[in-house]
Amino acid sequence: MVNKRLTQLADRLGRGALPNFIQTLIYDDLGKMVLESHNEKFKSKNGIENLTKYQDKDEIKVVNIPRAFSYNSILLKNHSSGLLSPSEILENWNSIPEKDETYAETNSVVIYPNPGQNEDLRKTVLRILGKQSISTPHIVSNLGVEPADDDRGFTFVGSDFLYCEEAPYLQKHCSLVHNGKKIVESDSGVPIWVYKDGLHRLGRECHHFNMWAYMRDSIWTDRVQFLFKENSGNER
Repeated sequence: MVNKRLTQLADRLGRGALPNFIQTLIYDDLGKMVLESHNEKFKSKNGIENLTKYQDKDEIKVVNIPRAFSYNSILLKNHSSGLLSPSEILENWNSIPEKDETYAETNSVVIYPNPGQNEDLRKTVLRILGKQSISTPHIVSNLGVEPADDDRGFTFVGSDFLYCEEAPYLQKHCSLVHNGKKIVESDSGVPIWVYKDGLHRLGRECHHFNMWAYMRDSIWTDRVQFLFKENSGNER
């Protein structure tokens, strides 16, 4: 019965089910729904509204943080699973499609204790978390996004799916694995290069993690990758 349901899912997504059910968002019924909902919210927001002329089955590319987090929110509300989290990337490292040549946003940002780049957004996230300050880096997942009347064009908001965890390992360049319970440092893991302050996006760049301060920048090799979960109540 499970295999039958997965086959039906793969047919609906327009491609064969990949190991561990990692999918890349494409311009099919699901992708069209995501883009329509996103563009309705961010209409006329230059660089955020996605007016790319996709053909059927094209991969949805050119992703920045407001687009990625908007897509994530729509997928979580309508499809039971959003963008890959850092933990999911590590747990499913050998099953990620196009890993050799792509960049993919996670569903997360990193905030540091000290002020730095994107300071207004760092303060916004602290406020959403109900914290005045923190003493160690945090990974914050599943933030919502809303249009804003400023140069950036968006801001972060809370969501029903919000999740936050301390990440002391992000105080230095290191390598990471998932030990079955949480992310830990390991010499045999996936490399990550870190900052020391501020707020940064956290993505997978080919075979390593990368942080990036620029919220609206994107590259053509961006992908929207998500992990289908049969049980929509699973914690991300």
